[in-house]
Amino acid sequence: MIATGFVNQAQIAALKDKIKDTLSPLVEGDYVLLDVPNHRNIGDNMIWKGELEFLSGLPYKHLYTANMHTCRFNRIPTAAVILIHGGGNFGDIYPESQQFKLSLIERFPDNKIIIFPQTAYYKEPRRLKREARVINAHKDLHLCLRDHVSYEMISRYVDKEKLLLLPDMAFCLDLSAHHTVAATGRVLILKRTDHELSDDFNLADLMTDCGEKAVEIRDWPSYGNTQAHTRWITRFDSIERRLSEVMVRLPGLQALVDPAFGLRSPKNMDKYVQQGIGFINRYDKVVTTRLHGFILAALLNKKVRILDNSYGKNINFYNTWLSTFRHVEI
Repeated sequence: MIATGFVNQAQIAALKDKIKDTLSPLVEGDYVLLDVPNHRNIGDNMIWKGELEFLSGLPYKHLYTANMHTCRFNRIPTAAVILIHGGGNFGDIYPESQQFKLSLIERFPDNKIIIFPQTAYYKEPRRLKREARVINAHKDLHLCLRDHVSYEMISRYVDKEKLLLLPDMAFCLDLSAHHTVAATGRVLILKRTDHELSDDFNLADLMTDCGEKAVEIRDWPSYGNTQAHTRWITRFDSIERRLSEVMVRLPGLQALVDPAFGLRSPKNMDKYVQQGIGFINRYDKVVTTRLHGFILAALLNKKVRILDNSYGKNINFYNTWLSTFRHVEI
């Protein structure tokens, strides 16, 4: 048997309270939620679900939701609070999402804009300086950053009164109903397979550290089990994005496109979160290169070891929020 007590319950509750106490007074009216993740990353879908959980406690209407490919600016009411999905895409690593955020900031100078907690990273500092001018020009913008390093970097160029330091929105989720108590004897090495995998990742050392335990090496199950499967779903997702982006602009076809989910199922967000829960619950311990591998493991009361990504995102988050967490190692 594994420990049945929720070892980090108080710590998680404190993070959730910090989010609620800070953001609730800022959302002062009906709102839209934009740049939501119409893709398979379980972590991004956890953030989205956490954002919705937070918003469900507010007395205002949710007027519109859209991803960056299907968003129609004319659907955004003049007085609406614009909420922008959080995550790890503020900067120049994911330029398409960043440009969408900047377009919103420039196009809606009179709307309050709140960017939910983000990790910020720029390979090119001159780009940050240029983008800071756009951010500083907006009269009512609040950029939430989810670690001290991101905050210090952005605060060199962006007015500090626009900045907030807050944990990830996935901590708004309550997954206690999904806790398991039966030991599985298995360890997961959650190894990301994209450009954020650190050059310092050493599988041989990790396997040695795990000893005789049964170890599986996987990325999120939503990405497929084989390289061929991953290539197929990547191609399918790309086609869907292009089709939905075109169809949403055609009067005869736009009704077929969901502004949040495109041409995909509106059940996808919940499906991916549930898929992640079932996946992590197959293991007693998680060794993770993904930030939300840690967050999901902590919410499910698992032991976890955090490995950094390619630019410090995971360790910076740990150092900012997780020093009092139990059953967590780096």
